[in-house]
Amino acid sequence: MPQQSDIREALNLTSRGASLTPQVESKREVAISVKTNPKDEFAAFIVDQMQSVGPAVSRRMFGGHGVYLDGLMFALVSDNTLYLKVDSESRPIFENMELLPFTFERKGKAVVMSYFQAPDEVMESPDVMQYWASLAYGAALRAASKKQKGSREET
Repeated sequence: MPQQSDIREALNLTSRGASLTPQVESKREVAISVKTNPKDEFAAFIVDQMQSVGPAVSRRMFGGHGVYLDGLMFALVSDNTLYLKVDSESRPIFENMELLPFTFERKGKAVVMSYFQAPDEVMESPDVMQYWASLAYGAALRAASKKQKGSREET
């Protein structure tokens, strides 16, 4: 019989994009086999590394993952690459390091978003990840603040 801790772990994995496949070993026992997508595993790793900033979570979107903190998307993962939110205040830091923006094609035209590649060093150090994730979250907070001010002026 699966232990309660095994079931909790399986449920935790499903919230990170894993799929559960029950395998009947006997009439009394059901084992849980967890299959994960490598892209989901990378996103889960990123979210785990960002916990020093706050309770970050990921959500699947358009073949990638958005990374959220307090309801604000401040990072995205696409093709096993981490991109961080930028704004006019933080963009020069990314550009000076020659980091590339996230782009995609829509109707034959390149669309550039306000997310830039994270430096490779973020994967090697929790302290470095915390700095860059905080920088991105700050950009997300400023963007949200601007949106709120704009909507207040319209009413």
